[in-house]
Formats: sequence, structure tokens, C-alpha cells
Amino acid sequence: MSGYGSPDDEAIHAAILAENAIHAARAHVYTGMSAKYCTTCGEPIPESRRVALPGVRQCTACRTIEEKQK
Repeated sequence: MSGYGSPDDEAIHAAILAENAIHAARAHVYTGMSAKYCTTCGEPIPESRRVALPGVRQCTACRTIEEKQK
């Protein structure tokens, strides 16, 4: 780090960063009832995807496109 503060300060800072990263990741977890059809293209979402990702709203193809655009 910058050389200021104690090693404990660095550990606390690292713990806070890790906690924030975990919180951000959990905010993107699907929850609830999955859609049977993709909300973007209207194609059926395979049951295996709906079971694996509760609350999923998009097919794999549309989700991949959306993630690449971000």
C-alpha cells in the first residue's frame, strides 16, 4: 500500500474490499421463478437452464450477447 498505517489497516481494507465484491456478486444472482420463454427473443428457455438458474429470464444466446455489450 502507501506505507501509511499499520498492517492491520491493510488487512481491514482487504476484508472490506472482499466483502464488497461478494455483495456485488450476490446482487446478480437469479432468484424467483424462471421464465419459460426468453424475454428478449421469445424462444423457449431449456428446463435445465431454468432449474440451474432460478429466476432466469433470458436464453443462453441472448444473455451472452447482453454480457458482451456491457
